[in-house]
Amino acid sequence: MYTVRLCFSGELNDFIVPERRGTQYERRFPQGRSLKDLIEPEGVAHPEIDRIPVNGKPRMLSPRVADGDCICVYPTAWTAAGYIGKMRTGICSMHLSSASRQGWHARLYNNQFISS
Repeated sequence: MYTVRLCFSGELNDFIVPERRGTQYERRFPQGRSLKDLIEPEGVAHPEIDRIPVNGKPRMLSPRVADGDCICVYPTAWTAAGYIGKMRTGICSMHLSSASRQGWHARLYNNQFISS
């Protein structure tokens, strides 16, 4: 039997049952699972997820979880400074040649509009 600790941050709490919102809780399951297979039954679809630190180290959705892992799940636009809301996509709909002429392509690629 595997036991892991899960916590969801920001708007991801809207997808999970009310009793577990804003808390860290344990989940038990009989066999090894990927992070995606563990998280999606909680009600959070993988496109809503930005980062998943496992025991403080960043992970992708495919690795298997280990017994005793502590898994935190963050939505898009969650930074070290805190949650800044969902990322807006309006700037990305700008015509790319126009963005390129203005030197914005590198900043778009590096997501620097969020911090500037």
